[in-house]
Amino acid sequence: MMKNVLLLSALVSCCFTVAAQEHVHGQGQMFISQEDNNWHVQLILPAADVLGFEHAPENEAQQKTIQLFAKRLEDNNSIIELNPNCSLNEVTHSLNLAYLNNIETVHAQKHDEKHHEHGDHNEFLHEDVNVEYRFACPAKVKKLTVTLFKGLVSLTSIRAQWITNISQGLAQLTPAEPDIAW
Repeated sequence: MMKNVLLLSALVSCCFTVAAQEHVHGQGQMFISQEDNNWHVQLILPAADVLGFEHAPENEAQQKTIQLFAKRLEDNNSIIELNPNCSLNEVTHSLNLAYLNNIETVHAQKHDEKHHEHGDHNEFLHEDVNVEYRFACPAKVKKLTVTLFKGLVSLTSIRAQWITNISQGLAQLTPAEPDIAW
């Protein structure tokens, strides 16, 4: 048990370090871990691929896009599917924090940036959307399917890493091959 926790900690630490350094349009990342009946799935997705833009919303249409995608994230089956006997315990995502600013605040930030001594630096450029799911799965989980690809034509692949009670590995998932089996 302690060995699994240490392996999980090492994997998560490694993954967060890699994730912090990588941002490639069209390519997401997924990290999966299991400890007994508890499963954790994290996705890191380029905002340009899931929202169509990588900045704070500039108008009501962009705010609506964010709200609709945030709602989609809440339904894990429209993003990932596990064993139907699994129950979703928690969903967290970065859209509530990074993007749901009001339009006036964004316009004020843009105005301030124009006068910033470093020119056109924008802290919202190259943002990723992060989502985490926590499940309790009383029955054996044999595979995970990424359903997120549906409707996102610019997302061409997701690099997945996992550590479970029975295996660990890496896979490149695509719309044509969205499954991981262990």
